Amino acid sequence: MAAPARIGVRDRPSPAILMLDVPLTESRARPKRNLMGRRRDRRYAGLMIKIISLLRRNPKLTPDEFRAYWRDTHVPLVRSLLPGLRHYEGCFPVDGALDGYDAHAIVELAFDDRETMEREMNSDAFLSEERVRSSAHLLDLNSVRNILVETEDALKL
Repeated sequence: MAAPARIGVRDRPSPAILMLDVPLTESRARPKRNLMGRRRDRRYAGLMIKIISLLRRNPKLTPDEFRAYWRDTHVPLVRSLLPGLRHYEGCFPVDGALDGYDAHAIVELAFDDRETMEREMNSDAFLSEERVRSSAHLLDLNSVRNILVETEDALKL
């Protein structure tokens, strides 16, 4: 199996890799005061860039198999391939919570900045055959939806 081609954030995503199809806002300006009118804490670490993915499981897996494989196999693999990853969280709906939505899980991957995210998501390690196979075993790759966002911790405003 040939490794998928590297792609940029604004290119169409390959179904074989988890990439982005929503452009990031170019503005990085931050207000000097928070929503309560208070001055920002100068110790605030700044914005992070996060990929939020809406995922459907591979139909060959039961919900329990999907969650167990993600937790026990896929997460350790992805963590080993993305050294700049600062946050990796899976959210699994409780019974009936996603009725009417086309997702079995919501996954968040956060990086310090966009450059780090792009470099690591396009690295040979992340695009490896092993990671692509793991994603294909876990997911319905044609249904993955990604959103690229900047985050602010509202408790630190």
